[in-house]
Amino acid sequence: ARLSSTRLPGKVLKPVHGKPLILHQIDRVKLASRPQKFILCTTDSPNDDELARVVKDYGVDVFRGPELDVPRRLLLAAEEFDVDTFALVEADEHFVDPAHVDAVLDWVDANGGGDWVHINGNPIGAWSRAISRHALREICTELVTEGLDGWGAFFEKQPERFKLGQLQILSDEDAAFSDGLRLTIDYPEDFELLERLYDLIYTPGNPVRIGAVIEALRQNPELININLYRQDQYWE
Repeated sequence: ARLSSTRLPGKVLKPVHGKPLILHQIDRVKLASRPQKFILCTTDSPNDDELARVVKDYGVDVFRGPELDVPRRLLLAAEEFDVDTFALVEADEHFVDPAHVDAVLDWVDANGGGDWVHINGNPIGAWSRAISRHALREICTELVTEGLDGWGAFFEKQPERFKLGQLQILSDEDAAFSDGLRLTIDYPEDFELLERLYDLIYTPGNPVRIGAVIEALRQNPELININLYRQDQYWE
């Protein structure tokens, strides 16, 4: 997470029902039972001092690293905290479910390790992956990773070299429905949809889960159009 996003500045500290968005996300992810550590990886820019303070005050470890080099920031954090494999939850992917965090880590254990493990069928905005420190070291050694987008392709295109995994958790019906959803938080319209969803299903002390989000959108399909037109622009 970082505060200097250009399309929706400061989004992770924007309040929703009286609490910064990042803390809602932390509450949800910490329902996962498999992780041994929860670490916020943010940047070493002074712009993120406030974010680091808020999260530290909430009792979560913070690592600060290169602002524009996400793979290296993650690698340095893994080395600092001696983490061999972790589940990546990006701030844009606000609706990542704790059961899915556990699932990718379970896959790694069940298969004797994993370098890049992802879940199929989730809507954008609820993506989570397991990544190994080994895989990050390889990409940071071989590529200039500053400002690199779509860097998962480095692993996916080399299945003979990296241990890849994929699984589906949502039902086929929910996965098909999710294909037409946009839950990632990049634009003001994305945040508007998030606020509408929280108004519908959030109660204090009960983090919003992906199943409830999907059901709310089934029951209120007009909400889907709040930000759907941004999808093509996002992928461009």
